[in-house]
Amino acid sequence: MNSPSQLPRLTIITVCLNAEDTLLRTLRSVGEQLYPNIEYILCDGGSTDRTEIVYETWKTSLPLDVASDKGNIKSVHWFRQGSSGIYAAMNEAMALASGEVVVFLHANDAFANEAVCDNAMGALRSLGELDAVYGDVRVDAQQWWKRRYIASRWWRPWMLNWGFMSPQPGFFVRTSALKKVGPFVETMRIGGDFEWMLRFYRIYRLRAQWRSGICINMLGGGVSMRGRQSRRVIASEMRQALRLYGINVSSWQLWLRLPLKGFGILRALWR
Repeated sequence: MNSPSQLPRLTIITVCLNAEDTLLRTLRSVGEQLYPNIEYILCDGGSTDRTEIVYETWKTSLPLDVASDKGNIKSVHWFRQGSSGIYAAMNEAMALASGEVVVFLHANDAFANEAVCDNAMGALRSLGELDAVYGDVRVDAQQWWKRRYIASRWWRPWMLNWGFMSPQPGFFVRTSALKKVGPFVETMRIGGDFEWMLRFYRIYRLRAQWRSGICINMLGGGVSMRGRQSRRVIASEMRQALRLYGINVSSWQLWLRLPLKGFGILRALWR
């Protein structure tokens, strides 16, 4: 059996801004992971609330010890980024990552259980031909019509043409693939992860696969879920990204994905 130091390191990245109400949920889910070799990076976008206090309180509770097997988290980094936007913060955090695999877990997200990272890393170790693995996403909200369960098992790359992508939350990607695809486009407001996925699948022809045992619980109200204006912005940026890579789509084609998300609401009601 491999010791923790012999296992590939996983870097978990959180980017947040004024997240005092939701960050502790994210941090606790990181600390509960069974995978024994984790690096955690938190990039704060200039919070003016108690976000930093929440983080520091959680950090003091960790049994950080790189030389022993006491804790699963072997390295923790916190840094403050200016007002350059979410994708600039994600790029800065990516540049600091020392893990062989990277996953983003933002301050509205949490791993569904303590085995998620272990399941993902095990899949990547056993399936060396894959560049990434991903799973399902559950969106929680007070109103039932805002809840969704995104079952990604049947997702395929051709669905990018219709504005559907494999979930970015819980997308465990090898650092070698991350470097090949390159940084996020920092001028985009919401659609930067969609444009990045287009490069991953269409330009570099990299391989990712859905695996059971990987699930992220997301709270509704994130930057891409803030009403009609957010939907307009993301549809516009999706279309811009598709055209950039020679894929011409109409606006109605991208807007059609919204009523189809109703299936996710039905799944959430049954789970």
